[in-house]
Amino acid sequence: MKDSGIEWIGEIPGHWEIKKLKEVGSLYSAGVDKKIRDNEKLYKSVHYTDVYYNSLKQISNNDDYLIISATEEKAEKANLLKGDVLFTSSSETPDDIGHSTVVEENLLSTLMGYHLMRFRPKVNMVLEYEKYAFGSNYLREWFSLKANGITRYGIVTDDYKNAPFLLIPQKEQLEISKYLDEKCSYIDSIIKDKIRLIKEFETYKKSLIYEYITGKKEVL
Repeated sequence: MKDSGIEWIGEIPGHWEIKKLKEVGSLYSAGVDKKIRDNEKLYKSVHYTDVYYNSLKQISNNDDYLIISATEEKAEKANLLKGDVLFTSSSETPDDIGHSTVVEENLLSTLMGYHLMRFRPKVNMVLEYEKYAFGSNYLREWFSLKANGITRYGIVTDDYKNAPFLLIPQKEQLEISKYLDEKCSYIDSIIKDKIRLIKEFETYKKSLIYEYITGKKEVL
């Protein structure tokens, strides 16, 4: 193990590297708005909520994305390719910035929207690992520290570029992603069962109140 040099990360395996995001990929923030203009081609668009509600997940081609228009030049710059990572770049609170989702396949005729930051890796990364690596608390902590604002908070491109990123061998990326997929799936199944049980008890409670209030059952 070795000291990462970052207080909230602490020690990391000796052969892992600490890089800045700008060293392992490119960043782009000029997404499309939600308007449709004459003489522009129509596209689908991934916007803030599509990323926010898919935090720590992957997104793919979907006919439900918002329809917008854009110039061909804009479409070439704001496209979405397999392995891209989308971050939310603003929020009402500093600790809610930086939710991310991973593009799991080339998105056809689909562009990134505004209030998002696109990261495109230039190093080899395991796709399944990306959603955990870029959604990890250590990156979210960085974004929270760099956030500025009063009623709404945001971070600038340089804060993304200088964000710390743990670069690890692909073999370990694969091992970690497989382990986390298994464990997170197990935890999600428990949460799902608990939610179902809570709903059943809520239904039972309402039924119980109704039956006694309407005299269908008597207190013995």
